[in-house]
Amino acid sequence: MSDIRLLTLPDLPRANEIRQNAYPTMEDRSPKGQQLALDRLARQIDQSDLELYGLFRDEELHGVMKFYDLTMNFMGLFVPVGGLGGVAVSLLHKKRGVAREMVQFFQRHYEERGYPFTALY
Repeated sequence: MSDIRLLTLPDLPRANEIRQNAYPTMEDRSPKGQQLALDRLARQIDQSDLELYGLFRDEELHGVMKFYDLTMNFMGLFVPVGGLGGVAVSLLHKKRGVAREMVQFFQRHYEERGYPFTALY
């Protein structure tokens, strides 16, 4: 059974590894680049409009995603929108339903909070 939860500082090195393997051309892989990416993830955890979630199976991190609390102008009314970004799955666990479970969790998360819209950010 999978467990999806907010990531904490000890989870960040593995989360960063998953992200860099999923999007190999987007990150600097030097030691300095690795540290900058970890620092950026740590700052993102502290942001009020962004949450970093991970999918765990047997206490091992298999996938990561970012949730954004956004606002959209809909016919002159400002309404809340749940944003999903940075979905990444461990290369060893692709084709095992990890991304599907994460997206379903995202949809339920914002539906339960009463958000009328969600969007891929």
